[in-house]
Amino acid sequence: QASGLLFMNNISYICKALHKESYTSALTILLPLSSAISRFCIGFLSDWLHPTWSRAFLFVIITVVMFISQLITTLLMDQLFLSAILVGSSFGCSWCLCTLIVSEQFGRDNFGLNWGIQIMASAF
Repeated sequence: QASGLLFMNNISYICKALHKESYTSALTILLPLSSAISRFCIGFLSDWLHPTWSRAFLFVIITVVMFISQLITTLLMDQLFLSAILVGSSFGCSWCLCTLIVSEQFGRDNFGLNWGIQIMASAF
């Protein structure tokens, strides 16, 4: 998730460094839009696939997609729109799946405490 945040927070600097300042506004809109749509879709998808695939396996797939998006950003610098869609989507999916995985693995009794620990741990 950290690489997704890095990309999202610095998209205007990335565009400026690549001399594509005209893309900044479109990418700034595209990132949260793809994140929001993916959060909505991954909830239904994970419930639908849950009998066959675990949510942890879906999280691994999303992590690989995030890695691929970072490779595209690094190697194919002119493909910023594809990178933005992949980063936004994988960031949204991972954020949604993390809450479901914490709830499944540790139960709902102490969900608030476990989720708080996870969020605080990611800051370190």
